[in-house]
Amino acid sequence: MRKWMLSFTLALVTCLGLTVTALAAGDPADVSEPNYVTGSWSDTIFSAVVDENHALWVKGYNRDGRLGTGTESDSESYVKIMDNVASVASIEVGSVAYFSVAAVKTDGSLWTWGNNVDSRLGYANSSEEEHRQLTPRKVMDGVAAASATSQGILAIKTDGSLWLLAKEHKKIADNVIYATEMDGDCVGYITTDRNSWFWSSEDGSVSFILPDARAFGGDYTGYVLKTDNTLWALGDNHYYQLGNGTQTDAAEWVKLMDDVASFRAADEGIGVVKTNGELWVWGANHRVNDTQASYGLQNISCQSVPVKVSENVKAIAVGGYVTIKPDGTVHTWKNTDSQYAIVKRGYFDVKLTDIITPVAAPSGTASGTTGRFEDVHTTDYFYDAVNWAVEKGITSGKSETRFAPYDTCTVGEAIIFLWRAAGQPEPTIAPEFRFTNLEEDDYRYKPYNWSLNTVYPRQLHKFGSTGAGCLRIAIVNMLWYLNGRPEPSSAQGTFTDVSWSDSLTAKAVIWAVEKGITSGTGDGTTFSPNEQCTRAQVVTFLHRAFAE
Repeated sequence: MRKWMLSFTLALVTCLGLTVTALAAGDPADVSEPNYVTGSWSDTIFSAVVDENHALWVKGYNRDGRLGTGTESDSESYVKIMDNVASVASIEVGSVAYFSVAAVKTDGSLWTWGNNVDSRLGYANSSEEEHRQLTPRKVMDGVAAASATSQGILAIKTDGSLWLLAKEHKKIADNVIYATEMDGDCVGYITTDRNSWFWSSEDGSVSFILPDARAFGGDYTGYVLKTDNTLWALGDNHYYQLGNGTQTDAAEWVKLMDDVASFRAADEGIGVVKTNGELWVWGANHRVNDTQASYGLQNISCQSVPVKVSENVKAIAVGGYVTIKPDGTVHTWKNTDSQYAIVKRGYFDVKLTDIITPVAAPSGTASGTTGRFEDVHTTDYFYDAVNWAVEKGITSGKSETRFAPYDTCTVGEAIIFLWRAAGQPEPTIAPEFRFTNLEEDDYRYKPYNWSLNTVYPRQLHKFGSTGAGCLRIAIVNMLWYLNGRPEPSSAQGTFTDVSWSDSLTAKAVIWAVEKGITSGTGDGTTFSPNEQCTRAQVVTFLHRAFAE
């Protein structure tokens, strides 16, 4: 399966009927109604603004000459460095924050500056000093759009040819209307016939993706927006990037949503603007705290199905953290400093005209919480299981407001859940065989020692210590042991990834299937025995095993 990487700040767009995300804001310094903003992807600030008169203004940290002012001195105020600019794009690469910038002027000339490591500014280094280009340098003429990438500069020329500009200028394809870097060593592009393709920089091979494409992007999950406004995806689903309520990866393209106008995907999450102006999000919601939410969802680490978080939205920035509405107002999820809009790991340096407070209970078809936990919603597959577990005293959550459904469940946590579900019985194992490192007043003393001759005897310790993540095969075995190790009706199951020669494992899995505790993973042909369970998954197993 191909690893999908972030579609960088400016994907190349020409003749699409699409526009590059335009973030209209207030007046930063002398800039009047800037129509494009690009922000840094680190904890340092860099801003580049093209105003309505096509002047390029820059401000912020100036390592490697990213401001293009001729020095490496930082600037706390906006400085105009270029006129007649049509668009600007930037990229930060690597742990040492190499930063490269590219701008296309209205006459079609392409200019680059900043860090030129690996010749990513579109020309070879003739000396060590040329690793830093302190002022804009012209690289090519006849360019319609360009993007700074980790491989070099991607450029679509006015004749429709697509080029990768580094030490050498390499032509990739003709009749191209959209392109972006994918996977670090691969370029994705769409041709005039709306077919989408991968080009590998390693061997020059070309692979077909999908027909009728308008745009695509993503990180470990690939997304394609088709001309009929349907959104499709392929790849990783660990953080619910597919929005279908499961964590099963997609080996083939699957349709996610209709009526999609545009999308931005980053950090294992995605934001979608629908044709009616609604903004829907799902997937990872990283860096969540009391005042910050990367996708507008408060105290939720992942969102398993699409939820509506805003209306009347025109466009979104990378990652979905910033939105612009048709009236020109810029919106962001509430941050500790309301003068900045969150963009991945850094900030857009624009004055905001409105602040959106993260929603605790998403609206739309995916609304409602348990009333106990802010990170458990009525549309989550584990909603009933969590409610049941709380009512039965099996869990009270990680805090009063958080259950942490997507956190890994340890073997120890699973044992405690099982002990409570079984009625909190006293340990019956002889004292000499009990845990010697636990005092009797330790909350783990009874459940851990109870488990030694009930749900987690010594022969199951091969699945890990109490501090290890609880595997799917481990929780099924524990449930089977708790129920007295009953004989299943058949001797062998159908899962392709279970060792049926291991009689204990085989019996536990077959029994769990027969009791409706599990139906496997993916298309039902696998069980994924060595996959670690989340807290939500363990509680769901228990609910199916114990609930009447």
